[in-house]
Amino acid sequence: MFTLDTNNTLLQMKQWDAESLAQLLEVVAQQKQLCYWADRGPSALGWVNIYRYFKENNNRDFDKKQIQSKWADLKRQYYRWRDGLKQSGLGLDPESGEIDVDPVWAAAVTGVLTSIFSSPPLY
Repeated sequence: MFTLDTNNTLLQMKQWDAESLAQLLEVVAQQKQLCYWADRGPSALGWVNIYRYFKENNNRDFDKKQIQSKWADLKRQYYRWRDGLKQSGLGLDPESGEIDVDPVWAAAVTGVLTSIFSSPPLY
C-alpha cells in the first residue's frame, strides 16, 4: 500500500506483522501496570515509553502516528467485537468457559428450537 506525504511523494506504508502487534500489546500492558495510564489509554509519559520501546526493540521503524493509529484501530476492533457479542446474544459462561447462547437467538438463527423450547406448543 502507498500513501502521499506532504510533498505528494509516494511513501510505502509499513504493514503490522504479528510480532509487532504482540510487542505493541505487551508494552501497552506494561505501561498500564506501571500506572502510566490516562482515562482512555496510555498517558503522555506512557506514550513516550511506548515510542522508545519501539525505537529500541523493533526494526520496522514505525513512527508515533503509526503506533497511535494502530492502537486506536485495535481499540475500535475490540469494541465492535464486544458490542457484537452483546447484540447477538453470545457470551462466555464464566463457570464452564464455554460459549453461552441465548436460546431464542439460537432458534432464530438456526431454525431449531433448543431443549428449553422443544416441547410442542399448547393449542
